[in-house]
Amino acid sequence: MRKQKKPKHIEMGWLRAEPKPELFSDEYIVLNYDGSQIQQEAFYRIWMGRQGTKEEVFNAFSWYFGNVKDCNLKKDLFFVKHGNEYIATVTAIYHQKNNAGHVHCFAIRDDYRGKRLSYPLMYIAMKKIYDNGADFAYLSTDDWRKPAIKVYINCGFLPMMNEFWPHKKRKMKARWKNIYNELNLDNFKMLNKKYKPIKV
Repeated sequence: MRKQKKPKHIEMGWLRAEPKPELFSDEYIVLNYDGSQIQQEAFYRIWMGRQGTKEEVFNAFSWYFGNVKDCNLKKDLFFVKHGNEYIATVTAIYHQKNNAGHVHCFAIRDDYRGKRLSYPLMYIAMKKIYDNGADFAYLSTDDWRKPAIKVYINCGFLPMMNEFWPHKKRKMKARWKNIYNELNLDNFKMLNKKYKPIKV
């Protein structure tokens, strides 16, 4: 089972730009959610790193998608299959009211990590959001998920400032600078809640 860590929530934002094509090789198949129990169980295994009971699967699905605004699972939730195995998932939601995209539940099964599948998986989400016409997009993650954060940055996402008080803003900037340093990334930038660049 995947080791649980204390979450330190962070948000990232994307300004409209055509995503760079990153495609899966022919051995992988991309599928939309079909409403089946098999896919729900696969989602649970990808996220939890183990098989789940019917109740656990139902509760997980309800938790991750029950209150997500504008989410149409059969259009927005994607699975990647390798042979007979579901090995990755991503959700790309479009909010028409504010013309925004939302990347949700981005995950690759533990035994398929390290195969550079993150970039084509992210491309699926960003291509859909771009084709929907979104001017910007957002996602949330935890700051210990360094490999995922690097993928998001390389796909055009920037850190977002989600603090109001000045002393907390300073701490958040320092926190993000540390993340960039740990990932050996330059060109540190941040966006505010209105998706405008802020001075760093």
